[in-house]
Amino acid sequence: MKKLAAIAMIAFLMSCKEEGVKPQASYEQEVELKFDEKEKLISFNSPLEMTAAYEELKELKDPNEVFEKYYDKGFLPLRPSGYVSEERLEALHYKKQERLAGRNSKTYPKEDLIVNDVFANLLNEEGEIQVGDKIYKYTDQGLYFTDKKNRELLKQLPLNQRLVANKTAIGHYVPNRANLPEYKIVPIDDCGNGGPNDIRIEELSYYDCGNGGGGGSYTGGGSSTASSTTPPSTEHYNVCVNTKDGWIDNIFGKSYACEYKFNSKKKLRTVFAAEDFYFFTDVYAQAKFKQKTWLGWFSDRDADIVYLKNKKVVLKVKERTFEVPLFYTKEKDVIKIYNQITAFFTSKPKSTIQYISNVYDIDNKTTKNYQPTFEELIQSGNNGSMLTPAKAQNKPFLDIDVNLKNLFGQKVNKAIVINVMGKEVVKLTNAKLLKMAADALKKNFIKLDKNQTGGIAFVGQDPQTKKITPLAYSVFGETVTVKRLAIARRTFDIPSNTKLDKLVFAFSNKGDSRSYGIGFKVKWNVVNSVDIEIESGAKYGGKWGGSKFKVKY
Repeated sequence: MKKLAAIAMIAFLMSCKEEGVKPQASYEQEVELKFDEKEKLISFNSPLEMTAAYEELKELKDPNEVFEKYYDKGFLPLRPSGYVSEERLEALHYKKQERLAGRNSKTYPKEDLIVNDVFANLLNEEGEIQVGDKIYKYTDQGLYFTDKKNRELLKQLPLNQRLVANKTAIGHYVPNRANLPEYKIVPIDDCGNGGPNDIRIEELSYYDCGNGGGGGSYTGGGSSTASSTTPPSTEHYNVCVNTKDGWIDNIFGKSYACEYKFNSKKKLRTVFAAEDFYFFTDVYAQAKFKQKTWLGWFSDRDADIVYLKNKKVVLKVKERTFEVPLFYTKEKDVIKIYNQITAFFTSKPKSTIQYISNVYDIDNKTTKNYQPTFEELIQSGNNGSMLTPAKAQNKPFLDIDVNLKNLFGQKVNKAIVINVMGKEVVKLTNAKLLKMAADALKKNFIKLDKNQTGGIAFVGQDPQTKKITPLAYSVFGETVTVKRLAIARRTFDIPSNTKLDKLVFAFSNKGDSRSYGIGFKVKWNVVNSVDIEIESGAKYGGKWGGSKFKVKY
């Protein structure tokens, strides 16, 4: 579980003024840093202060606005972040060349040692930062640190390793990669529903396979003129599948990059990264629109829109416990219908019954309990289709406790529960779960408002024992969008301690107004498996382009 513990640290926020986005720090918000003009580095009083500043910088639309005044005072970053003018880039380049002239190039780090733009901007040109009374130096052999009075010793590293042996003078930290998620890039699933392209349900776009896209690289800027905020199609997007040149693997972590080139000088670069910088770990995705200059590729604001979207999310727990019913309403009727369902599975043991059992409006604290008849359930089992029962009842939450979170670390606004009955429900693949999610959303009975996110809880039930177990959890509606800015970024905060208290499965009889049910308490303690398709896009020159890749760990 240590691999996933690193994920649940940081909430990710973006501007509520943009479509489908969370509240973000104000564009004018001032983040104060301390710059030691004599030592030429950024300093903090404590690790907590440094981590807090890093979190604040991540939330700014353009962190470069914070650093500009320090450049004027002589600060040279390992690599600048945000939008930096070409004139400023040239000035920083020449000053760095001048300051490092005559030095052994092996004693200072390469700019790409730290993939994380914001953290690289906090380090000086030698990879150094001051925290408390110690100086920390990031190198390709790990992190070295010593008291401020011994800073000159760091300039001899990593060449003079004898200094490290004297641990009273210099400390050395090498990240344990086992503490980071060991993720991989896998092919994007064709989840098999591939529904008609004229279905224009925004929620469905997080699961539907109709706008799949092909493989390999793509250059040309797209073929469709888009609407104002969303692309009409993503079929021309670049789909990356574990390309060797997409990986950047170094001592502080690893990242995978997928690029879409609009032309020879404009591109959208999307990165998924997991990093350990000693003071904190960070797992995030970032889409950055970039322009090529003679100094390299840097952030560019020429794109009208840049977005980052989580699609086809499946979160699973490793160990499942089957929960016994907590209560019954009209127990004899409940037992009778389960006996009938058990008889059906005796004759068709490979079948599954899948239906929408509950819909939660968490903001308004109401729930809709669907009440299928035996005939409806058997029809679902025979044709393998997603059932939306004809009869339903709206109720207030009262004493119901629901804790369903999105990947922002906040409660979802609306949620669906899908009950899957059968003898082998625990063997359901992610692809089948995604198809169920798409089939449920095609019913169009749940609609998110702007800035809202939704959740889908998959629950498996053995009709013979009546016990249930959590199968998986998914979220949708998560898009980070920025306008006339270069970067859309988000940090992953995997939900934990998710629960549905007093989850009720209700049933009814055909032609009878009465209903009856069975109640449970369901919880997901720790997520063990994460499966997410990341999609990024940008609108530049009136055309859309972007990338897709799938992360699994």
